[in-house]
Amino acid sequence: MFWPVEKKNVSLPTDKTPGGFLEDRGDRIHCGIDIHTPIGSKVFAIEKGVVVNSSLFTSPAIISYWFDTYQLIIKACSGLYYRYAELGPPIVQIGQQINAGDLIGHVRQVLNPRMISNKSPEYIQQLVATGKNSMLHLEIYDTEPIQSSLYKGGNWFDKTPPDGLIDPYTILKQIVSQNTKEI
Repeated sequence: MFWPVEKKNVSLPTDKTPGGFLEDRGDRIHCGIDIHTPIGSKVFAIEKGVVVNSSLFTSPAIISYWFDTYQLIIKACSGLYYRYAELGPPIVQIGQQINAGDLIGHVRQVLNPRMISNKSPEYIQQLVATGKNSMLHLEIYDTEPIQSSLYKGGNWFDKTPPDGLIDPYTILKQIVSQNTKEI
């Protein structure tokens, strides 16, 4: 298993910061974790697998304060599905075989600060105020993620999480424990 982003200025959310797993956002919950890292940071495959989805993830056509970003879903040999999102244009293709540690994308800025106002959600205002406009959004599932109108940009518009969603911290802690280098 491989750490998913370059090891520079990486900031993992906690239960007290925006971007944590199952963070309550009022009318929605957050489906993954946001690993805050500079724009352009390299994103690597955690496990060996195959790309099963490559598509638009956020867009100002959906929510005005978003920039266009993309997602990749990789089905790993372990059977897990990894959603890597808030990336720049895809550099891998659907059906492509991926090894753990392969470069699969680059982090792109998701939030457009010029479009954020006091009417924007509080967690969005907080991210912009702290300069955290770019991140790898990471979700992990033990079944193929379903397509649903309840899902938008990493958020699930219901209080019960989608089927198969698992806590990414579990996997990230395994990676850290397997590595002797500091992450």
